Amino acid sequence: MSHLRGVWLAPLLILTFACGVPSRADAEETILVFEQLSRTTTYRPAAQGGPVTVDSSRSEVMVALGDHRVVVYEPDVVWIYDLAHKRLQRLVSRDQIFSDWSLHSFVAFKEMEMDQRLAMRRRLHAARPSVEISVLELEALFSIPARNVSRGRNEVIKDSVTADKISEWINGRVALEAIPTDTAFASGRAKMFDRYLAFQAHLHPNARRALLRSGKVPRRMIYRYHDFNDETVVMLRLTRLSSAPEANDPIATAKRVDLNDPEYRELDQRLTVCRTCKNYGDWVPASRQFEAAALDSGRYLDAALARAERVLGACERDSAWSKDVERRVKGDTAIAACRAGLAWRDSAGAAAALRQLDRVNGAGLDRSYVLDYLRGRARIATGDLQLGTYLMMGGLGGNPCMAAGWLDLAHAYMRSYQPVLAWMCLEAAEQVGSRGRCDGRLSERVARERELEQRYPDLFE
Repeated sequence: MSHLRGVWLAPLLILTFACGVPSRADAEETILVFEQLSRTTTYRPAAQGGPVTVDSSRSEVMVALGDHRVVVYEPDVVWIYDLAHKRLQRLVSRDQIFSDWSLHSFVAFKEMEMDQRLAMRRRLHAARPSVEISVLELEALFSIPARNVSRGRNEVIKDSVTADKISEWINGRVALEAIPTDTAFASGRAKMFDRYLAFQAHLHPNARRALLRSGKVPRRMIYRYHDFNDETVVMLRLTRLSSAPEANDPIATAKRVDLNDPEYRELDQRLTVCRTCKNYGDWVPASRQFEAAALDSGRYLDAALARAERVLGACERDSAWSKDVERRVKGDTAIAACRAGLAWRDSAGAAAALRQLDRVNGAGLDRSYVLDYLRGRARIATGDLQLGTYLMMGGLGGNPCMAAGWLDLAHAYMRSYQPVLAWMCLEAAEQVGSRGRCDGRLSERVARERELEQRYPDLFE
């Protein structure tokens, strides 16, 4: 058995019970230490060599179950599921850096991945009716129920709960076998253990409910799940059961870095600067003054970009300039391009606007970053999410306090199936847009979260 890393061994030193679980859970967390063994097999045709083991691991995992949180200590990473605030924090032990994300975004990821697999299942069934992906296996993979889809004709799920064993069979094969101890979970702790399994394991919701009904701490669990041609079998063997004060804070001395992946370094930088934005009023008056000064000096493209910045970034309504100014800019292709970048309503209009915008030279312009914003937004509408996101990042680099800019970027990440990033952008928009005219759009995150909680109440309670 591998040894616990020092960064999370310390809490074990203050455990107050060597065995059993206290009858009251007021200020105590239930501590479960498991030996975890995992083996993944890829199933290939006999002509390609047949099944082969592609991964095998052995580690020790500590799970702390509190009143409203679950903390999972792995050898290199600590996961903190804060059910009270619906947040997920991830601590990289070696570097002492942590990320703070919305728990809703991870549930959204489960749902989006499930929907993708179900769409693939429909396409496969249409092409080859005799071949069908199991809905039950998908439900086990993501640990959530499939929506708006019927199981295959031959799909069957059964479970059995006795004093000695909890079992579940999916399509005739054992998917879960758990042997309970004689120790019942303290009040509320079985539910927290279910949350741990929902986010960290791959169990069918029926299997989780069966474990929850038993109310007993498992001595050993073996479960199986499929992901495409890979089958993974995991065993959790209980090696220690105790309790400790809930006051432990794994991230107390760590530095917050929400995006440690080099691929998203620029986004992390934008978000960091965004947190220093005070509110909507900081940049909008300055933008209006800049526009007025630019009009007075005949710098009409600069003025148009300042206007576009507020229309897109602060949800202001676009309007025409004075008749005299409008007469002077009539026929100006750059001004027309900026206005087209604001006016399109569908992908065809966005593509047409993009052709005009790409001919505008922004060199030497004070607000050239608005051109990046306009081009990025149009490219996203045409389906070019990668380049569109890159250009939008440039626009936010010029002004990271644009609430609607973060909303547009959030939609791009949502379309590219990256809900964790999307939620970060939605939260950034709310931070800088609470006093602006974007209030209608800023309600999006709350609405999405309410819907997720209604669809999957067992993941948030």
